[in-house]
Amino acid sequence: MEMSVTLLVMVVLMAGAAWSHRTSIFNGCQIRGVRADCSRLGLHSVPKYLPVTITSLDMSYNQISRIHREHLSVLSGLKTLNVGFNQISSFDPWAFSNNSALEDIDLSNNRLPGAWDDSFAVLKSVRSLDVRNNSYISLHIPGSFTSLKTLYHLKVGGPNVTEMHQSVSEAMELEHLSVVTGNLTIYTRDDVFDCLPTSLQSLDVSNNEIQNVGNKLMKFENLKELYLSNNKLSTIPVQLPQALPWLKVLTIAGNILWTVEPSVLHRLGNLTLLDMKGNPFYCTCNIRHFVTFCENSSPLRIEGWPAEYHCSNPENEVGKQLSSVSFPTLYCDTTMKSVIACVTTFVCTALLVGLCWYLDALWYVRMTWAWLQAKRRNFLSDPDGNKDYDAFVSYSQHDAAWVMEQLLPELESHSVPPFRLCVHERDFVPGRHIMDNIIDCIEQSRKTLFVISQSFVESEWCHYELYFAQQRLIESRDDALVLVQLEPIPRDSVPSRFCRLRRLMARKTYLEWPAHRGKQALFWANLRVTLGRQKQQEPNNDAIASAPL
Repeated sequence: MEMSVTLLVMVVLMAGAAWSHRTSIFNGCQIRGVRADCSRLGLHSVPKYLPVTITSLDMSYNQISRIHREHLSVLSGLKTLNVGFNQISSFDPWAFSNNSALEDIDLSNNRLPGAWDDSFAVLKSVRSLDVRNNSYISLHIPGSFTSLKTLYHLKVGGPNVTEMHQSVSEAMELEHLSVVTGNLTIYTRDDVFDCLPTSLQSLDVSNNEIQNVGNKLMKFENLKELYLSNNKLSTIPVQLPQALPWLKVLTIAGNILWTVEPSVLHRLGNLTLLDMKGNPFYCTCNIRHFVTFCENSSPLRIEGWPAEYHCSNPENEVGKQLSSVSFPTLYCDTTMKSVIACVTTFVCTALLVGLCWYLDALWYVRMTWAWLQAKRRNFLSDPDGNKDYDAFVSYSQHDAAWVMEQLLPELESHSVPPFRLCVHERDFVPGRHIMDNIIDCIEQSRKTLFVISQSFVESEWCHYELYFAQQRLIESRDDALVLVQLEPIPRDSVPSRFCRLRRLMARKTYLEWPAHRGKQALFWANLRVTLGRQKQQEPNNDAIASAPL
């Protein structure tokens, strides 16, 4: 007996289940249990005589222009109504008077002007309402829907809306708001979130041309879900995660984010879902922190990672997944690069200083500056370039006796006409700096005669005279330099910094002072020829005055 009762109950339950899943056609509508699908039938009104047990009615994509009271009055158990994508411009004030059980209403994409307060007044159970893309141009949120005390999810906006204002209604339970306008920025002067209530727990402002997130959003302290996809955001404010402590879902897909600052990433730990796919990420070192964050985000779920996160720059990385791009540590580590740059700079500076010290660069600079100053003075004092001396004689003090006793008498007294030689012991201007005297005398002489000996090579002042002779060789011809060697010396004993003079000694014939007296006459003759035609002496005024008439 008990078994037969059990079998009977099972048969009844199976029959009920079969009836609830059975599909039938009624006036073109598909009836499946308590659901009726009358969409896309070209209907102008709600079909009559629908089963009164229906709780869900889909009338979308038809040609209904108005909802009358009698259309829905028999469907007292109706909980879900979808009449989106019709031509509804109005409905009777009491159109929903017998539908107090309605919880979800979709009136989107119709022609409603916005005067719906009276019709909504009887709806005591509505949790979700979609009135997007209708003909209304002004909207108060949530003021236009204050009669819907139980409203939880509201979807508003559209291309025709030109005014949007915020109004407070503490009696409402509105927690989720979805605003679609195409450009939310046109409704406010400063902050796009000024027209929205701050008590929301979920806010969807996707597809609204938003370019930045202002301070007003930071006041949505109860916000748990924030949808900002398909806008024009280029950054995520650092203070956003801290200002919204209850935030669990954040979607910023399809914006123009290039990277995400590490300071922002560190504060996203409370999220459960993050969606940033479809942004034009720059695959440089700055994105490395974001990649590391996404790869180690558990339990946070990164929507679409890694398949839908691609590089848009640089050119050689375009189209690659962020997770596949390698970032060398040495290339991206700023600290390491700074250390390497500092070490390299220090080493190069040390090498440069050492090289300058080895080549005596400071000495060269100082001498070159003195030379340029002397050239300037000589040009200003003698712009025609006339020379006062036939030769400047450079010698060491150890060889002064040979110069004073043999060189000067032979060239100045025994030559016809006599040579005019410049020697420092006689012709330097008293009181002037010795460096200025050397430079001026070299500049005022046609040639420079060096009396070379081992003591010459070891003399510091002779080194200065050698340097200035080198400078003159750069701007003059080689025969402006005359070399007289008093004693044999190796060419390598000449200082290395006078490389040009060393090369000159290697290829230029220089005069050697013979120790044998019989050969000295030939030496003087060769020296006179080497010095060239001596400077003609101007007539002495005293001699002219005493000459006989």
